[in-house]
Amino acid sequence: MKSSLACRGRYLAACLCALLVLPSSLALAAESDTVEAYLAGDYARVRQEWSAMAQRGDPVATFNLAMLYVQGLGVPREPRRAMDYLERAAAAGYAPAQYQLALSNAPGGAFDDPGAAIFWMTRAARQGHAMAAWRLGGLLAEQPDAARSGEALDWLRRAEEAGITEATASIRSLESTLPGGELEGDDVTAQLSGGRGTMAQRRQFYEGQKAFVRQNYAGAVEAWAPLAEAGVARAQYGIAFMLESGWGVVQDYAEAAYWYKLAAQKGHPKAQFNLGRMYLDGRGVRRDRGSGLYWIQSAADAGEPRAQELMSTIR
Repeated sequence: MKSSLACRGRYLAACLCALLVLPSSLALAAESDTVEAYLAGDYARVRQEWSAMAQRGDPVATFNLAMLYVQGLGVPREPRRAMDYLERAAAAGYAPAQYQLALSNAPGGAFDDPGAAIFWMTRAARQGHAMAAWRLGGLLAEQPDAARSGEALDWLRRAEEAGITEATASIRSLESTLPGGELEGDDVTAQLSGGRGTMAQRRQFYEGQKAFVRQNYAGAVEAWAPLAEAGVARAQYGIAFMLESGWGVVQDYAEAAYWYKLAAQKGHPKAQFNLGRMYLDGRGVRRDRGSGLYWIQSAADAGEPRAQELMSTIR
């Protein structure tokens, strides 16, 4: 996720663009006059026109008026007054206002109210506001309730589909925290190529992830099992994880080791690490220190942090 500084930078850029959004109820001539006044820096005139329209309940004019107070264009910078106008426009259902109001309440924003940030970001995202969908995914991913990770992925996917390029990195970061969801440093297409799956299978795998984070473990197994049989390494790791944990299936260490090994042989670092630990512990396989160290070292070489930490302690 972006830093709060980056968030504020994007927020200000969005404010600048938003100031060119004019109320649709204006006549064409009036729109032209207002644009010319804005571009000429005649903010007093712009404020007067938008104030009149805001008093008549126009949410776009109310939003634009708020942006003047955010930036101090022709008026003093007054964050509280700007928020009042934003709240009015947001309550009227104007998505850009809902988005800006959410940013002001997000961590690092002027008012830092995460609950309000999620509330307004959700409403903007539901109206198809792509940036709101991306920000909402980030906010939900940071919540302590693991079940919200599924919602976060949903919104991040929508943002990605809408063309928000930053959403791809956010998805990759969130996926890496879920069993079976890591991308091994490759992009998704590469991870699922070479007989390891298709884009349709990627969607099915994602459905299994959503089931998992919502603690529907049987649903996750149901989604991943056919992918594991088809040779998709991430699904094989996911099934092995479930078998080792006894989530959604009867706990079976031998079967877990079987699926870990299939994924490990395809270069899956987490599967390599878990398989190595099973060999060291003699769980599901005959105890074999040599094989255990081999797989753990393979995982360490691939960048798996737990494997690197463990190997640093072995003499």
